[in-house]
Amino acid sequence: MRKVSAAYLASLIHYPHEDSFSHIHIDHITIDSRKVHSSSLFVALRGEHVDGHDYIEEAIRMGAELIIASLEKKTESITHNLALSH
Repeated sequence: MRKVSAAYLASLIHYPHEDSFSHIHIDHITIDSRKVHSSSLFVALRGEHVDGHDYIEEAIRMGAELIIASLEKKTESITHNLALSH
């Protein structure tokens, strides 16, 4: 996959602050936190047996540049990591 601007991806889902992502570029999209690397977009999906939201912290540790989630799930470490990475 060629690198895509995170601002462009944010515009596709009508995210109101898409300009704040202009410095981020994605070359990999995954729903599996074990496959995340430094230019990945991790999509946290809630499935029948597994909830991807439970793996957001792991995706951050693995280097995810961007996360799309359907639930707001706040933890101290997520907030801390997001502040450090961007």
